[in-house]
Amino acid sequence: MASGRNQAPGSPSGPRGGRPRGQRIALVVGVAALLVVAAGAFGLWLQRRGDPWARYRPVPLDPEKTYEVVLWETELPVAVLPDPLRLPEGPSPEPLYGPQGKASGQGEGDPGPRGAPQGPGSASGPGSPDGPDAGGPRDAPPVGPSAPGGRTPASQGAVQGPGRRGPNALTRRGQPPPVPPLEGPGPFTHREYLDQALRAFARQFPNVRVRVEWIPAREAAARLQRALADGKPPDVFGGWGSALLVRHPLQVPLNPYLGRAERRWYNPTALALYQADRRLWVWPRWVAPHTWWVRVGRVREAGLDPNALALTGWTYADVDRLAGLPGDEPGPGGAESQGAPSGTPQSPGARPGAGQADTPAGQGPGLTLWVGRADLPLEQLLRVRGVASPLAPSGAVLWAGPEGRAALAWLERLREHRLLEPVMEAAAAEWLAGDDPAVMAGGFTPALGRWLLERETGLVPRRLEEPPPPRPGTLPVPPLTRGGRAGGGGEGGSAADAADGDAAVPERWPLPPPPQVEPSGRVTGGLPSAGDPRRGEPLVPPDAEGLVLLPPPVPEGAPRPALLEVGGLMVFRQNRYRGDDHTQAAVELARFLSRWRTDVLTRRLLAVPADVTSLAAWRAESPLPAMYRRQLEHLVLGIWNRDARGRWQRLAVAYPVAPGAPGPEHEDVGRQVRPPLADFWAGEAGADGVIQRWGGSPAPEGGSPAPGDRSQAHP
Repeated sequence: MASGRNQAPGSPSGPRGGRPRGQRIALVVGVAALLVVAAGAFGLWLQRRGDPWARYRPVPLDPEKTYEVVLWETELPVAVLPDPLRLPEGPSPEPLYGPQGKASGQGEGDPGPRGAPQGPGSASGPGSPDGPDAGGPRDAPPVGPSAPGGRTPASQGAVQGPGRRGPNALTRRGQPPPVPPLEGPGPFTHREYLDQALRAFARQFPNVRVRVEWIPAREAAARLQRALADGKPPDVFGGWGSALLVRHPLQVPLNPYLGRAERRWYNPTALALYQADRRLWVWPRWVAPHTWWVRVGRVREAGLDPNALALTGWTYADVDRLAGLPGDEPGPGGAESQGAPSGTPQSPGARPGAGQADTPAGQGPGLTLWVGRADLPLEQLLRVRGVASPLAPSGAVLWAGPEGRAALAWLERLREHRLLEPVMEAAAAEWLAGDDPAVMAGGFTPALGRWLLERETGLVPRRLEEPPPPRPGTLPVPPLTRGGRAGGGGEGGSAADAADGDAAVPERWPLPPPPQVEPSGRVTGGLPSAGDPRRGEPLVPPDAEGLVLLPPPVPEGAPRPALLEVGGLMVFRQNRYRGDDHTQAAVELARFLSRWRTDVLTRRLLAVPADVTSLAAWRAESPLPAMYRRQLEHLVLGIWNRDARGRWQRLAVAYPVAPGAPGPEHEDVGRQVRPPLADFWAGEAGADGVIQRWGGSPAPEGGSPAPGDRSQAHP
């Protein structure tokens, strides 16, 4: 009987179903194999076409092999302070006992008792050449202080131990790691912190040895450039500011090693600032905004909304209005300034400029600028305008362009009305020791900004047994207990979970919604509440007093970005490639250090950690009041701006130079840029004279040209 007679009516004829299924599987496998081969061929093609970064791929570490990774760590001299700041002589940025066990006044590179706190972007940073070195041997791993419990610091030698990578039993798949405990109550120096981090890394990667070389902050960028020119850079480099690079042929990008889920654990703005060619180049550790400030009460007196100002930034016209510039004097920003309450400011440290005697004084608090480093305030004003660097590779002064002319003309106008008080080096100690802080001020480094904010809120670095008396309106801050947990909560102390001291780690970096515009035109917004993410909290509450932290101002109509200094790690290969597994070991070290309690590195900076684990610890243990923590979290994501279509977006630029732009030589900046500015702050030169000494053309008839804008880096 024919087989077709046994088929059910309507069933298709043909071979059995097993054969087509096998053919389909074979076809899928074959296509997948072809795609893999094509991807490999495409990668080789990219390499041959000049893409040196297409070769990197994640590989497992060989458990039978020992890897030796070299880490260059730029020493952060003000990461922590175990002793109170000393006044009236001035704050000291050094610990009570230096890295070699000597008193701070005897350590190498001690800046003396009369200097202001140093830090990223200050005189000891890679973008700021005049400060002291951070100290310590430069060509070999130094001998650090003993760790708690008498253990030998890991950075004295190599962290080693053959064996298999130890999994983190506390980390669930796809979840950020929990907050690890510290080895003591602290505070810790940078070297003590790194010792703890490397011991924790050795427990997770016992077959990776780490050799540490400490680099003085002043020399970091130059030494790295020399090592790259020789083809022998370190495997991992830790630094900040102009020492961070993008797209170097020997640099290893993050993208092959950083998955999409893990990427959400980092501050997206910190990642985006160092993104080029659709690749990420820096493992961020912390983000320090360069802030100016104005008192909340003064903002309300001038008829402005403090919370809206914090959300969207400010302009030259806003500063004129808050400073008390007469209403009939339009500023260079293009808007009419309005009157202000009475109260003529006195500027004991400032000298009047040319023609000032015939100009009526403004009726307001004025603007105080810290010019202990003569170029810093103007550098901040021009970086937010998009000027990539003070000097071009040819040596020309880029600040002599229209942006620099507009900024100096605006400052000169304030000076003519006796509304500008530059705090120069000679008057720095007296100003720092004063009890009456400025109503509106700027030009501070993140380290000095932190110190001034602590003085404003009644917080000072202290020994555990000597808590300072609280100022009225503030709550006492409990010292950290063993294990790095806070002993209590409150608006000032902010222990996230006072019951057990554990900090809740967000599953991703918290991103607040865009601001809302009410029918009246008032801009509202803030950050999600820590207790209830569905409820928003304003950056500056309606009944709050204190300071509004702001980026440097810009002319009217220009984009208003935040000015952010990023501390991070970079991974490099050498000319003689040591293999994909060695690169993987270096990547694991950078990944680990980028999110192991980086909140410790922000203890002496106005900065926020760049990963969610350290952010949770920072929220739980930072002594700063909640209003300032919210403002800092907002600033490190960027300032809200409207695009051409009216949609909200955040804008930020990197300090001190645009990523990828060649950083100027310190000696050239000191020789070409600073002397004219020092004369300007002293009242001995005008804006046009400074521009001409920089090689710029004289101002056109009719005043300064309307400032244009340059490219803005934004996430």
